[in-house]
Amino acid sequence: MTLTRAWVAEFVYKYALCPQLGPVLPTIAGAVGGPRYRVHLSGDSKLLLADRLRYEILDLLCTSEDDVSSTLLMLPLVELSFEEFNTLSEQLEDHILPEIERELLGPAVNAAEHGGKRVSKRRLARLRGKAIERSHVRLAFCHQHFRWDNMDFNHPLNFERRAPFPTIVILRPQPNQGQRGEPLFADHSGALQATESKQLLDEFNELCVEHI
Repeated sequence: MTLTRAWVAEFVYKYALCPQLGPVLPTIAGAVGGPRYRVHLSGDSKLLLADRLRYEILDLLCTSEDDVSSTLLMLPLVELSFEEFNTLSEQLEDHILPEIERELLGPAVNAAEHGGKRVSKRRLARLRGKAIERSHVRLAFCHQHFRWDNMDFNHPLNFERRAPFPTIVILRPQPNQGQRGEPLFADHSGALQATESKQLLDEFNELCVEHI
């Protein structure tokens, strides 16, 4: 956890990679809270990871933004190559997010759709809209060997999601946010592109060695 906190403070915030994380340190009363750090210690069970991710998403949605802005779920025992982790991330998104959306539709909608209970179309649409709005979190899957498609391994933009070890960042819904699968940090990567690859690589490696 110390290493991830250092990565967030000394790398993510330094290069403004993800403003949606919230402040790295406690701020004045009434401001948005900072990120929450959680560790998942199972390394070989996809089902356990799926259950844990589902729990963390629901926990974040049920927690006031004044207290917690986002969640970083660290996976230090997950020993997957980047390609394997990327495949897993797609499976998790496709399975978990629609499931949570259905859960948040509430009993009225579920009863209407599956139990024959009569609910007006207007109320059904309103409940469905609220559920989608509440459940539309964004997930960023970070890995120590992260690389965008068709991009050199040490290209500066790859450091957007290059973390000390596999980490899932859970972000709250944002106004006018894009669709799932679109880059989360595309509008905040100017500092990275203006920095030489060697400098980023040296900083990242030094950070990992210093705080390991």
